[in-house]
This record gives sequence, structure tokens and C-alpha cells, in this order.
Amino acid sequence: MNSSIIGKIDKARRYALEPERVQLGALVATFRGSHDEYELTLASGGWRCSCHFFDTHGTCAHIIAAQRILAPMLPEDVRYEHTALPSGQGSSLIGKLDKARRYAQEPDRLSIRSLTTTFRGSNDDHDLALQDDSWRCACHYFEVNGTCAHSMAVQRILARCSLRMRATSTPPSLPPPSSPSLPLRWSETRLLMLFRHGRTRGRAFQYCGDERVA
Repeated sequence: MNSSIIGKIDKARRYALEPERVQLGALVATFRGSHDEYELTLASGGWRCSCHFFDTHGTCAHIIAAQRILAPMLPEDVRYEHTALPSGQGSSLIGKLDKARRYAQEPDRLSIRSLTTTFRGSNDDHDLALQDDSWRCACHYFEVNGTCAHSMAVQRILARCSLRMRATSTPPSLPPPSSPSLPLRWSETRLLMLFRHGRTRGRAFQYCGDERVA
């Protein structure tokens, strides 16, 4: 069992160097703006934001910032480069573009609540999801062990973006995270200890390697 998970950890590290393996299909997130928090959604090939500017212009600084932060993992048609910007908006739109550039330098403004994605593995594509604070992958290894190289790689990629995600299920032997807005920080040593004692079976949890997440 130990050699099996060690192999998956190594594979996850290699996968994480290629964020283009991830293709986000849907996303629900909270974006912390300058004055308030807003709900961002990506669904059916389109973005939406709960801010007033989006209602009147069809895009906003929050969406554009998210597009910049998540760019390697987004399908072409929902990237910033393919966003149809409203014409005739003048200085108001220029101001939002400038704000989006500043926001994109602070990726911890984006807090992911749920997502669905397709991961391109070595031999096949796999559907992954973060829902109700738990990860799921359609691969056989995840079904048996409660984690896999694909889910670990996605979490590692997001951690490198300094994105904050809601914590997943906490094993009873570990204390809860100090803040509900921060992810659990799973070291490889802890992961191996849990496998050694058969604690991961049937659990979906977040893995960030040995990196600290802002």
C-alpha cells in the first residue's frame, strides 16, 4: 500500500507541472472585491458575477481577474482573450481592466467553493469534482483508496496559484484548520501515515503536498 501511494504522489508532482492537463467545466467561487464579496460562477460555457457592473456590462473586474488567475485551466472559449468586451464604455471599462490586473496579482481574493473538471491522465481522461467540501474522481484508484494522482495534482496546481478552497473532511485524529476559509495542509508524511493505518479508504480529502497555501 505504501509503495502504491508513493507512486501516486510522485505522479501527482509530475502532473502538477502541466496545469493544461486540467480543463475546468464549472466553477462556483467567492471573489473578495475592494468593498464586498461577490459570487462568481462558470457554467455552460459562460461566466456570471453577482456584482452590479456585470448586470449592466456583461463582464467585470472580478471575472477578468479570475480568468487571468485560472488561465491555464480554462477552455479557450471562456478565457479573457475570447471575452467580448462591451464597446463605447470608455473610461469605466478601462478602470475595470486596470482593477482586474491588480486583482490578478492577489489570487487569494478568489475562494473556490465547488468545481467540476476533466483531467487528462497518462492513459485516459478523468472527471473530477469538488462538492460539499469533498473531492471525487471517477478513476478506479480513487474509488478504492479515497485519493488519486489526479485529485492530488489538481489540488497542488490550485495551491501553487495561492487559491483558497474550503477544507475537506478532516480525519478525527487531526485538528480542524484554524480558519474555515483556509484549506487543510496535508503533508506527504501525514498522507502515508493515514494509508498505513487504512484511514483514507472512503474519504475524500485535500492534498497540497508540502507547500504552504496562503
